[in-house]
Amino acid sequence: MAIREGELAHREGSAVQVRPEAIRARWTIDEGLLSADDHEVRCIVSCGLRVLDDPTERRMFTETFLSASDSAPISVVIEHFRPALQSAIGKTARSLAVDALLSDAARQPVLEAVKSALGRVGFSCGIEALSPYELEMESPTLRRERLDLMERQIAERRAAGELEQMRRAGDLLGQFNQIRTASPELSPGQVLGRLSPRDQASVLRTLLMSQAREDQAELFLVSGPSLARVDFSAASAPIVRRLEIPESLGPLRSVQPARIDGERWLLIGARSGMMVVDPADSSPEAIACYADPGIDTAMGFSQCVAWHDQLWACHADGGIVAWNREGDRQRPALAVRPFQLPASTALQAPGGGDSARLSGGSSSSIRTRPASVRNLLIAGDAALVFSVGEQLLSVDRMGGIALAAGEPQSQIVAIVDDDDLHFVVAHEDGQVVRRRRRGLEIISIQRRAGRVTSAGSMPWMGQRRVLLVSGDGPVLCLSSDDPLITQYLSNYRGLRMAAGSAGLIVAVCPDRQRLIAWRPWEPDAPIGEAHVIPITRHRVADIAFA
Repeated sequence: MAIREGELAHREGSAVQVRPEAIRARWTIDEGLLSADDHEVRCIVSCGLRVLDDPTERRMFTETFLSASDSAPISVVIEHFRPALQSAIGKTARSLAVDALLSDAARQPVLEAVKSALGRVGFSCGIEALSPYELEMESPTLRRERLDLMERQIAERRAAGELEQMRRAGDLLGQFNQIRTASPELSPGQVLGRLSPRDQASVLRTLLMSQAREDQAELFLVSGPSLARVDFSAASAPIVRRLEIPESLGPLRSVQPARIDGERWLLIGARSGMMVVDPADSSPEAIACYADPGIDTAMGFSQCVAWHDQLWACHADGGIVAWNREGDRQRPALAVRPFQLPASTALQAPGGGDSARLSGGSSSSIRTRPASVRNLLIAGDAALVFSVGEQLLSVDRMGGIALAAGEPQSQIVAIVDDDDLHFVVAHEDGQVVRRRRRGLEIISIQRRAGRVTSAGSMPWMGQRRVLLVSGDGPVLCLSSDDPLITQYLSNYRGLRMAAGSAGLIVAVCPDRQRLIAWRPWEPDAPIGEAHVIPITRHRVADIAFA
């Protein structure tokens, strides 16, 4: 007959087998223990237990633990000692305040009470308690009280720090406004650049936060044949709402905001034309569609603008096209096809497989594809600007084309507004070229990033800050007037495009299935993502705030 693990003794018939060595016992006493100042107390006691080797003691042990069972597991023995331990520790704990009870000085009195209780119970049941004795005491309520105190102190220090930061930001903002008042000829970026380098980021953050209060811009996207509105303000998750629009012009390629007669509109570029959409009323009867039957390619109109009384758009294969707003909507009033551009902009495609069928303008034929026409922007009352590969060009109201002065840098990825007098050209190699609207004169050339795949902008103090989308890193936000670069971080690499409003910056994820958003003043982490595919069934082609 062998003693099983966890047993102190075992009986089989009239024979009783007792474990000869001591077995370790452990008690956790945490119910009903209170200190003199009413703190909850938790006590853990452990020692060795052994059945005494004496016939009288063995008889007392058997009567106590084996009268109703053939086994005396250590768990049963432990519970037999518990009431006496609970009482002894409780009396000692109740006589001392919690701080004194948990001190080293109180350890010996508590341990003596434990030994006395174990001795009294063991004497009545034939069990001996053996050293080493271990005693651990703690107070859950004291721990919570100290944790609460620590959290309050941290919160107070944080609040004090934030208050000091707000006071400091207020002082800096006052300094910023004083410089602007004293030197009205300086742009906000130039004023920011005159502050101490360590203060510039704080002032920029404060200015971004303050302008966000008045942000009313809505985010729109085009995806396949769908136009959708995206709301990141919902408490639970972003909301994507699909708007019904006509599909007669083919899949949608681009979306831009426009002001026409003082009203807010969306200009939608499609495969074979463009649409003018009221954001508040996207019903088919309220949408004006302008077609270009001279285009027969898979590409779409990538940029649309309202200029004077006309609607202008650029198409990679179709060139520059213009419609009279109140005229014929079935064909353009003016078309400058890629093969009509200056010879220096043409890039001959190898072989005949990469050709496009174009008609309109002065001729209709199949030609090798020139470099794509992209990035149309209003430069002023006299001209629009656009890009073809590395070249910047302008077009006037009569369709006259001119090359802008300046050596080509690298592929132009975007042309974005800067202020009323300037615009910015972003090149693939990371160079940012600032040009004057009148005359297209180069004001500055800066290399602010590595490889750039796309660019957008966000409003700031009556100007725009440029958003550069790099192929392998964060979205960079910068201005030509100040040295600050803000990096909007995420877990994604290879973002596709970005757009910004006063209260939100949004980029398109590499797979073009999701949008990722940041608060402009919180660049370290996005506030959320919007999954587009379940709503539109297509990938994102373009985004814009309006």
